[in-house]
Amino acid sequence: MESFKWQGCAEMAMAAPLERVWEIASDFCGMKKWYPALLVCERVEGTPEQGPGCVRYICSASSSSSSGDGILRAKEKLISMDCINHSYTYSVIDINIEGFQGYQSTFQVTESEEGSCAVKWNFEVEPIPGRSESEFVSKWSSVLTTILNTLQDLASSP
Repeated sequence: MESFKWQGCAEMAMAAPLERVWEIASDFCGMKKWYPALLVCERVEGTPEQGPGCVRYICSASSSSSSGDGILRAKEKLISMDCINHSYTYSVIDINIEGFQGYQSTFQVTESEEGSCAVKWNFEVEPIPGRSESEFVSKWSSVLTTILNTLQDLASSP
């Protein structure tokens, strides 16, 4: 029996070619290039080609961390990479947010009008004790939208 999970999504139309957005976003361990708020984003397991099984370590300033130092630390494992359909799925395997478990996310880029694309970033997570679903989903979707704004700026710059 599958357990209930909270689900959310961030979506954005981008005035940049699909190929350019995918080139940047598909670098699983290079997320710091398109989200400079990260203090660290580095490969800690897996092959240099960053295929499925690759694990990245990220950290950033966050009020959500349970460590008391204001730094969010997480390890994220690449589950699948589909370069034909321009999508990848990853899961959080370790994070310093109390009660944060079962997180999985899929990032996908699709072509829209010529020279532009759409990005959809879905996520699901097990309910977090002491948090409301609507508050968490809204906050997390907002964080992902902020990251997508930065990606769009980078992808549309010359």
